[in-house]
Amino acid sequence: MFWVAVLFIGAFAFFPNYVGILLGGSTSGNPVVSESQVQVTFAVEGLTCEACAAGIHAELDKVPGVASANVLYGHKSVAVILEQGAKTTDEDLLEAIKNAGYSATPQSRAAGGDR
Repeated sequence: MFWVAVLFIGAFAFFPNYVGILLGGSTSGNPVVSESQVQVTFAVEGLTCEACAAGIHAELDKVPGVASANVLYGHKSVAVILEQGAKTTDEDLLEAIKNAGYSATPQSRAAGGDR
């Protein structure tokens, strides 16, 4: 019974670290940006766990023109890939991050061919 309790407490204590994986909130690695897309990178304040990443990812997915969002809580950053020609502005993306409860600062914007 003791070991069952230890496993339960351990799972509960580390829940914020793996909830994003369960919910599909973030991915690791560098996203692939095609020639027709634009990548915008933001530094996010207060991003401390996978649960945070999942919330930001969900809000960014609602923004028209967003092809994908790669939220990395370990780096406290998010890379958003936009379709070329999308009318999505940095302010639209910052508003989505704000709706998730976080503040962010734009770091870079690059077209797929600029990398």
